[in-house]
Amino acid sequence: AAIFGFASAADLIGEKTRIIYPSEDIWKADGALRYAELAEHGASDGEILLRRHDGSPIWIHRTGRPVDPRCPNEGSIWVFSDISAMK
Repeated sequence: AAIFGFASAADLIGEKTRIIYPSEDIWKADGALRYAELAEHGASDGEILLRRHDGSPIWIHRTGRPVDPRCPNEGSIWVFSDISAMK
């Protein structure tokens, strides 16, 4: 939560990840791509420009893995790193 400028993780409960994407279209396209990678390769890794709670841009490197590799639809775990300074 802190990386995106939210006061606590509680601010994100019940929210979709859409709130950190610059647009609905980018959210949908990126989600389709990332979850296809999880299903096919068991992992996803890459960089993307997202946005903080205040609307400012933030470059993120993220790595994702399915909770259950045999069933990627059961959910996934993602690690996000702020790489804005490197960009």
